[in-house]
Amino acid sequence: VADTFFYTNCTPQHQRFNPRSWLNLEDYILDNAGEENSRVCVFTGPVFAPTDKIYRGFQIPEAYWKVVAVAHSQTGRLSVSGYIVTQQDFMNDLEFVYGEYQTFHVPLKMIEDKTGLDFGLIPFDVLGSVESAPVRVVRGAGDIMI
Repeated sequence: VADTFFYTNCTPQHQRFNPRSWLNLEDYILDNAGEENSRVCVFTGPVFAPTDKIYRGFQIPEAYWKVVAVAHSQTGRLSVSGYIVTQQDFMNDLEFVYGEYQTFHVPLKMIEDKTGLDFGLIPFDVLGSVESAPVRVVRGAGDIMI
């Protein structure tokens, strides 16, 4: 947890972005993935885009990704799920919040395409390895698949 607070490991976020849906997603993963004594690895980062807005001299990513890999202790099976959370609604006016952000459960391939990263885990994606897998809006814990 202490590594989270190094400046080399952070990107700017709107002040209301982290405490709500993003934190709820993290809490759900921590509370539920380990119930079977499974091993969990979580990767998180920004989706940089040339259209990201500049605020006080810094480019603010409109979206962040999270990839969750779970090695199930009883079966040894690996499953992976990817999520994108947008703070785009906050970016219209950084001094005033117009609306809430949304969390999307997305195919891992979409995160790889948007970030240029290669996790090598697409065959284990719970949404499947096809690029046409649906993007699912996460409205609550019941919409999360790990």
